[in-house]
Amino acid sequence: MYGLLVSLGLVVAGLAGRRWANNVVVAEKLGCNAKKIEDFYRDNEVLPLRRYVLFPIYLLFWFRNPRARTELGLFRGLGLLSIVVLVVAAGREYISEWLPDIAFEEFVTATLATFIVETWVLMVLLVPMTAIVGRLRAGGEWRRAKTLLVVGGVSLAIGSALLIADDEVSVVTKERVALRTRARPDLAATLQAQALTAARASLAAGRSKEVAGERGRAFLRQLFKTDEAKAFRFDAFDGVLVYYVIGGTRGDRALWFAETAGGVPLRDLQALPEIVRRELAGERP
Repeated sequence: MYGLLVSLGLVVAGLAGRRWANNVVVAEKLGCNAKKIEDFYRDNEVLPLRRYVLFPIYLLFWFRNPRARTELGLFRGLGLLSIVVLVVAAGREYISEWLPDIAFEEFVTATLATFIVETWVLMVLLVPMTAIVGRLRAGGEWRRAKTLLVVGGVSLAIGSALLIADDEVSVVTKERVALRTRARPDLAATLQAQALTAARASLAAGRSKEVAGERGRAFLRQLFKTDEAKAFRFDAFDGVLVYYVIGGTRGDRALWFAETAGGVPLRDLQALPEIVRRELAGERP
């Protein structure tokens, strides 16, 4: 998601920076030439909005129609640059969040759908924004073009802030937890047992469940990434201590571990309290 936001930010900056895009040699080679965009829309009408918003669906039209093909060439530079950013962001994510335990093949399998969706969203936003800004500039409506770009920039800033503040555990994070647990089963089992022991001792000392849960997560972070360890919710009731990931793929054994108050490990999902089973299944309590 961060890669998509950066890519869209580059699109806004590339469209806003006419002088920069026209004078920097590297930008010209990438095709980020705002003047060519303006010249095209000075002589050509903008296509119906659906052709731009549903760009991937109308892909055959864009390649077969000579006028549309010329227009598509105007988006080549910004589009290529933005997709490169998505690829680089994906590579950075693999290095920082998936290694050293999870194979590259597993990473591709888990994130390919997300990458395709991000590319689709990027093109759906890039093509109409470029066309509309180009047409406004070609018609001398600089103020409206600037307003559109400012709105785009503010929307990106708000989106970034919301993403940073979002505490919801992502599907990809859950997938990483499961894959890392299966990749290092012995270490995971040892740290999970230590986490439960630490949490139980903390509760016995009169600490709150929040404090007890965090004491246990300190052990989990020896294997799991910070966001992965944070994904485990801790609870203690009905004589059971349990760490689990909400919506954990229908109770996937890799996404929960538990024991009785006496320290006896639990292996059967049905031994967990009903509220935990429901949350593991993604149901609202």
